[in-house]
Amino acid sequence: NDGDSSGMDNSPRFDQTIKDAVDLNSFIANDMYYLSKIADVLGKHSEAENWKDKRYMLASLINENLWDEETGFYYDNDHNGNLVKIKTEAGFAPMFAGIVSKDQVNRLVNHLLNPSEFWRAFPVSSVSADEPTFSDNMWRGPVWINYNYFIISGLIRYGYDRIADDLCQRTITEINCWYEEDGVIYEFYDSESNISPVYLHRKKQGGPNISRLNTLGTTVCDYNWTAALYIDLVLNKIVF
Repeated sequence: NDGDSSGMDNSPRFDQTIKDAVDLNSFIANDMYYLSKIADVLGKHSEAENWKDKRYMLASLINENLWDEETGFYYDNDHNGNLVKIKTEAGFAPMFAGIVSKDQVNRLVNHLLNPSEFWRAFPVSSVSADEPTFSDNMWRGPVWINYNYFIISGLIRYGYDRIADDLCQRTITEINCWYEEDGVIYEFYDSESNISPVYLHRKKQGGPNISRLNTLGTTVCDYNWTAALYIDLVLNKIVF
């Protein structure tokens, strides 16, 4: 696995080679859940059971191989089967997939709400703030709305409605703030909530990716999944 194929381009997860990605496997497990539901609706009950069995086996492998009991968090592993212990928001993906125990989800939420880790001025930071790789560079600290959406969904799935509502409102507020200031919707946002996303670093560049005077740049402005998820969060806010 590598950053480009995962979508998490420069995440510190991929500063080394990994074998099993916790988020990819969790998303597959989640897909299997819905495939089983679709099969049931179509009356294909044997297929539904098959997908349920596959999901159960994959969930078991995730919990056996990618959960670290000592730190209470999920990580990727490398080709030797060793956990790559870098805390990123990918570790919350099993919660989105609904494959964690009550004790595991409690420990994940403790990490999530820790202001020294993921619950920064604008949560959720893409990398825990106590990691040495934490910065303002793309997937190394800034907030990505798609992962906030996954985490909100996971919180609701496990009954943490108040926290989900708080995160939903913070996300809407931050997007509104910088839209009113700059007139655009951004690819990612400052987890410290200090500066316009236009000044955040992107990948390996040594300075701001676009000029403040050119807010219609193509890299971080008018970003489609942020816009789409913003609409969904606003329309469904009453549910949270």
